[in-house]
Amino acid sequence: MSLKFLREKFTWIKLCSVLLCMAGTVIVSLSDSKGTSTATAKNHAWGDVLCIISACFYAVYTTLIKKQLPDEVQDDEKASTALFFGYLGLFNGVIFLPIMLILHFTGVEPLHNLSSLQYGLIIGKGMLFSLAVLVVYFF
Repeated sequence: MSLKFLREKFTWIKLCSVLLCMAGTVIVSLSDSKGTSTATAKNHAWGDVLCIISACFYAVYTTLIKKQLPDEVQDDEKASTALFFGYLGLFNGVIFLPIMLILHFTGVEPLHNLSSLQYGLIIGKGMLFSLAVLVVYFF
């Protein structure tokens, strides 16, 4: 997508990266089809399809971010990438927190199945990603 819409230059590293990601998805899909996963997951194919759709939407999302928020400043216009990601996190929290709570209290997707270590890792990953964005933006 970035080659077509952003007119980025083709490199073999980019091609190898995309092929490795696709190979990882194929490996996970094949391991699911052999029944090696736990018995709690009932529909492996649906999860695999959602994973592929998610990857496609992420490709569109990152391409649009690069197109709308370029790295260089043009004509004295300043676009703050850090501010954009801050608002993105705020809006995701405001919009999806009620949905998450509804899913939890209806029993569709209970949150108590995660351990405190898992919650800590999720929060730590988010904080490290935010720090990485700030470091890249300011340095």
